[in-house]
Amino acid sequence: MTQVIKDALGKLSERGWIPQENQFELHLCLEEALVNAINHGNQGDPSLRVRVRISEDGDTCRILVHDEGHGFQPACVPEPDLNTEGGRGICLIQHFMDKVHYDNKAQCLEMTFRKKS
Repeated sequence: MTQVIKDALGKLSERGWIPQENQFELHLCLEEALVNAINHGNQGDPSLRVRVRISEDGDTCRILVHDEGHGFQPACVPEPDLNTEGGRGICLIQHFMDKVHYDNKAQCLEMTFRKKS
């Protein structure tokens, strides 16, 4: 997983999508999305895959994280409990990304952000 994040951030940096001051935010969002896909979507089953696809359209970048799980309803995810560990991934992604959408049929989390000028 670490190498996937490193490769994705490297490509996005090369193409001018993430200035140095925003690398932490994007790293965090990508890591949370992958952890959720592996642990929650695929239930930790190593035989199931997680795919990441990144595309750009003008000043908008779209990151798609697909898993092979049964899907979930983001609106049904409870607010994070600050007294326990975990449970903050969706909240963090929604905070840092411009748009977040989950497609249950495609088992895909879509995170979109605009290039900072």
